Amino acid sequence: MIGGTDTLDSVIANLHSTPGVWVSTYRSCYLLSKFHSTLGVSGFNSLEQPVLNSFDKHVDMQSLDLYVIRNEVDPNCEYHCDALASWFPTAEEVNFVVGERVPLDKADGIVLTGSTAAVYESESHPWIAEQEDLVCEVIDREIPTLGVCFGHQVVNSALGGTAENVGMTATLVEADLADDPLFDGANSVVVSLHGDAVTEPGNNMQIIASADHARVFGTRHQTAPLWTVQYHPEITDSHRDNLINDFGWQSEQFSFEDVASRPIFENFKTLITKVA
Repeated sequence: MIGGTDTLDSVIANLHSTPGVWVSTYRSCYLLSKFHSTLGVSGFNSLEQPVLNSFDKHVDMQSLDLYVIRNEVDPNCEYHCDALASWFPTAEEVNFVVGERVPLDKADGIVLTGSTAAVYESESHPWIAEQEDLVCEVIDREIPTLGVCFGHQVVNSALGGTAENVGMTATLVEADLADDPLFDGANSVVVSLHGDAVTEPGNNMQIIASADHARVFGTRHQTAPLWTVQYHPEITDSHRDNLINDFGWQSEQFSFEDVASRPIFENFKTLITKVA
């Protein structure tokens, strides 16, 4: 039942996490709206209409072929890939490291995860060069793509940019985010977890985010639906122990309560539906 003390955000989040209840919820809202109309109340109320709108968006996403490309080479660090994939529950996960590939003829959207590998290690990791080729192809095909951390670096490297080891940054930082649809509603406090960084963006890649320690903190292609971020919007406080053990995480002036990551993923999903 929808109502009572439930907030709209909690209702929508719960419905997205339990797709099986969508149809009955939609039907309930529709019937309730009909009941309201018999009482002389026009349209849907403030809760029903957003649920119906989100249902339509959910149906759109369910009908699309999305792929999350996993790039982690260390089995002990795959939690960040798991966390990123969890934001796209209808997507097929593709382990690029072990040779799995995306059927681009079917793909409506692609997400590139992070990795503890470095983009300049293609001699020891031949799949990196193959992923750079993939980047060029998704641009030609105009497939909406989001690159995160290593995904950010491999995109820019594929287009002639430069990624270098600059020393580990493992903490919350404040980023300067451009006025871009990917960042609508997003907080400027983000999770920085990287030792490599893009020092020169790739051809046709505009800088849309920067930080004190990383000038190229996010990029967007000038013509193709391609966005990248150096930071990790998928990481939450639940990963703190892993971050401390694996990367020497430090908590300084910000807390995870300052981080608002959900808009990034919801905005990217919206951008996918606009292109598809």
